[in-house]
Amino acid sequence: MGLLHSIPSYSEVRFVTRRQRPSSGASGKDRPLDCREGLRNHERRVLDVWFGGMVLAMNTMVPSHTPVLVASAIIHEGERFLISRRLPDAKIEAGKWEFPGGKVEFGEHPEDCLQREIREELNLDIEIESFYQVVSHIYSLSPKPTHIVLLCYLARVTSGELKFLEVAEAKWIDRAEFRNYDFAVADIPVVDRLLGKV
Repeated sequence: MGLLHSIPSYSEVRFVTRRQRPSSGASGKDRPLDCREGLRNHERRVLDVWFGGMVLAMNTMVPSHTPVLVASAIIHEGERFLISRRLPDAKIEAGKWEFPGGKVEFGEHPEDCLQREIREELNLDIEIESFYQVVSHIYSLSPKPTHIVLLCYLARVTSGELKFLEVAEAKWIDRAEFRNYDFAVADIPVVDRLLGKV
């Protein structure tokens, strides 16, 4: 269970530090002992506010540590490459250029994900040729960072007519043109490798 799921809401919190046994000869089970017992009213209020604030902070400020797995297709035709531009209302890197692809769904193989995403976004069928590169990048977003793990595959188009279904636009470019486009940060290591920079 993740940390966020293990933290109770403030209404569920009980200030129990130990269990108090019934006095000698008394019947009944052990009862919880409230650690605020014996405190004056204003001291209880201070403790309530402090502990409530701690619970609120832990529920809202602790980031998720589960990476988002994304598959990306480096679709090429000789020395030409197909790139796409993210929609202007995208949550991450809106309007930036990238190698097309998308998030891998639960139980889905990354290669199957790519074929599905390229069909949905660009109306193209592709053949996966080989695995090319893995990129790990953390976007410092509000209210919590997002960790992207990008699996990149070389691929080629087998059929279909290019359409902009779920992208702002897409185009074929020459290798020498990569630096003319503003790529999403997670895609830059792929561009660098294609240009022989690494």
